Amino acid sequence: MSRVAPLVPGGELLTGHLRATSADPLGLLERARETSGDVARRAQADDVMGGWQVPAGAFVFVSAWVTHRDPRDWEERLAFRPERFAPDRPAPDRYVYFPFSQGQRKCIGDRFAEMEASLILPVRARRFRFRPVAGHPIAPEPSITLRPRDGLPMTLERRCPP
Repeated sequence: MSRVAPLVPGGELLTGHLRATSADPLGLLERARETSGDVARRAQADDVMGGWQVPAGAFVFVSAWVTHRDPRDWEERLAFRPERFAPDRPAPDRYVYFPFSQGQRKCIGDRFAEMEASLILPVRARRFRFRPVAGHPIAPEPSITLRPRDGLPMTLERRCPP
């Protein structure tokens, strides 16, 4: 981050804000990088979860979509609040927030995606202001990742002369 921050007006403050914004579970389109919602795992032993008997070998589905909006863990769960992920705040529990899944089937591109966002977004934000096209509906399309169903058209406004 320290090599990117000088490129951005506001330096570390903006770089930290971009990191927090891209991590917020309720950001633009509920975070485009979020998994589509279900993580399936097979129970290795008999267990009880939430009062339900889970026999060994049964499939257990965990919904990232639901977990990332659970009011027990997220104050103002439907609000866009990137400060939840500010560098000076404690990180959420790994079982409360898992945008790239968890365990041995965790996305192998998670670090690359975070690095890519931290390098590209500050440079682009320095040069352009991104404005959503008015009247364009934003609806989620669950797939392997959550993405905007009809794209996310933007109007770019140059911040300073070339």
